[in-house]
Amino acid sequence: MIEPSSYDEIRRRFRWEDVLKLLDLDPAGGMNLAHELVDRYASSDEIALSWIGRDGVIERYTFRELSRLSARFAGVLRELGVSPGDRVAGYLGRVPETFVTMLGAFKAGAIYVPLFTGFGPEAIDFRVRASGARVLVAHGEHRGRVPDRLPARLVTVSRSSDEPLARDDVDFWRAMDRQTEDFEPVRRRRDDAAVLLYTSGSTGLPKGVKIANNLLVATYPYIRYAVDLRPDDVFWPTGDPGWGYGLVCYALALFLGAPAVCFEGAFAPETALTILEEHEVTALATTPTALRAIMASGREAVGRHRVRLRAINSCGEPLNPEVVHFFRGCWGLTVMDNYGSSEFGLPIGNGYAIDMPVKPGSMGRPLPGVEMSIVDDEGHELGPDQIGQIAMRPSAEGYYSVGYPRVSVGGGW
Repeated sequence: MIEPSSYDEIRRRFRWEDVLKLLDLDPAGGMNLAHELVDRYASSDEIALSWIGRDGVIERYTFRELSRLSARFAGVLRELGVSPGDRVAGYLGRVPETFVTMLGAFKAGAIYVPLFTGFGPEAIDFRVRASGARVLVAHGEHRGRVPDRLPARLVTVSRSSDEPLARDDVDFWRAMDRQTEDFEPVRRRRDDAAVLLYTSGSTGLPKGVKIANNLLVATYPYIRYAVDLRPDDVFWPTGDPGWGYGLVCYALALFLGAPAVCFEGAFAPETALTILEEHEVTALATTPTALRAIMASGREAVGRHRVRLRAINSCGEPLNPEVVHFFRGCWGLTVMDNYGSSEFGLPIGNGYAIDMPVKPGSMGRPLPGVEMSIVDDEGHELGPDQIGQIAMRPSAEGYYSVGYPRVSVGGGW
């Protein structure tokens, strides 16, 4: 194992051009995100995704299977009239069809719009209309919250006879059965949108952030230096792919060829500890709330589980020092706190691949290749011990306005 280099040394050596070489670009610079995530591993029967249902059932999908399923769903989208650049929304939750829908949208050159399954009718209506989505794929369990008369074709995933389809809905799996696995991925530019991610709307209405096909390059420093994810890891991102952190973590795992775990149910400490142990998870990406829930179980309960973790990363809210001290004591691991947002990606953090001191309670330092600063309301850079706004140079300049995508997060590199 190569020892981590110092923070300053890694930043000095880092070149975005080196990361760009990881993409399979054509001579004109075009790419397809589904190709980068699964197709280039399609000759392998390595496991890409281990899915655990709420009832304990386990389904495993190889890269080959995800490549074939996404090709068939891309055919479904083409049959429904979806063209490159059209938006396809997914209201699905932590189920395998989420990944098939997302990858199929990418393969068809469409823009994927993730919708969190905790949303009610008004939130769904706003995002579907604001994004101009041509198709909405909904899980049957959540179909009842989808409002009537949406300007999008409804495709429903039914896993049970107890979930009858509405009259005008397209049956996901029946439509898939009509398609072949022969679909040529649509090439797009790196700065074309791949995902339209809506913010939570903490200030005014939710805002659509256009995330470019380039997201794999733009967020690579996080997965390389903060998580230090390797192809022989087993990675569990507990975040819902209906939000940015979960979606990006799963995408990065596929990109690196690392098998990922997905649990359908709500996070519960004992269940989480069992999954970590039985699935031999080596890298965990989660939230401080989840870690505090495990900590509340007590050291004795946590110690009963023999885990193989070598990396724990946290994002989404401030990580209090007590959590860091607890897991150092239980598992001898330092939880690496990281910072990100829909607009920024994941630009700040502590990292396993960086030889740098970790201060419990601190979210770390700018990751290699990223310039961050604290600025006042007028954009002027502030000095030490001054409070201001977190700023990046530059990644995003605005939000998606209805009908016209104006920004490309991660579009520069």
